[in-house]
Amino acid sequence: MSKVKSKVMVRVTFILALIFCNTLWAQNVSPDQYTNVSLSNNNPNHIVCMSGDINDTNYPKHIPIETGIGSVGRDLFLAYKFKRNIQGGLEFVTTKHVIHITCNGDVYSLNITPIQNVTETLYLGDNKLAAIKANAKLIKHKDVEDIMVELTLAAINNDLPPQYSVKREGSVLPAIFDGLKIIQRRTIQLNGMGLRLKEYEVFSNVERVISKRQFIRREFSQALRMITIVNQAPSPEQPARLFIVEDK
Repeated sequence: MSKVKSKVMVRVTFILALIFCNTLWAQNVSPDQYTNVSLSNNNPNHIVCMSGDINDTNYPKHIPIETGIGSVGRDLFLAYKFKRNIQGGLEFVTTKHVIHITCNGDVYSLNITPIQNVTETLYLGDNKLAAIKANAKLIKHKDVEDIMVELTLAAINNDLPPQYSVKREGSVLPAIFDGLKIIQRRTIQLNGMGLRLKEYEVFSNVERVISKRQFIRREFSQALRMITIVNQAPSPEQPARLFIVEDK
């Protein structure tokens, strides 16, 4: 394979990783002070301005950084360029440096140590306070029924705004129905609103159709608001997705 083709493949792989990476860690950063953080030098990093849009980014010119791909509004994706050495191995940036990011008029100064790690996420500002403010606007301008529908659709499409707090679960519920295995996958909360969504996967060992009425039980919620089921004919390979919205 030619050197040109190799470079193209590395570039394409890098861009795809940037777009489709999974965020595994998160840190909060405060303005008007220097904060020590570690960023991944082999995976793209996600920086979120909690109070508005990112206005500007300043970093040393000698540090090979890319910040353009996928960056818009409040989201900044920052990645370090890497190169191949003469032995064919990859060389990653390890030089410590400073980045200044202007987020909605506030300046955040980061003392960065690049390390080989999973993708890092930085929240510029108080993400919980920003979430409460964002949810307060929802309460003011929308009915609770509309908010519950939007919350459920966001969970179904796995497109959750930053003001939603997500907790991964994984617990298997005790046997409630014969032939059904039910696993709680995650809990999603709207900070400051008093609403919570619980998502389950429902597996069946035989062909059957399940209904929402089956899950109106205290084992699933003692403050039930709404039930939604995606795929009402679960199987061992293809579970149903059960969404329960309740008062906290």
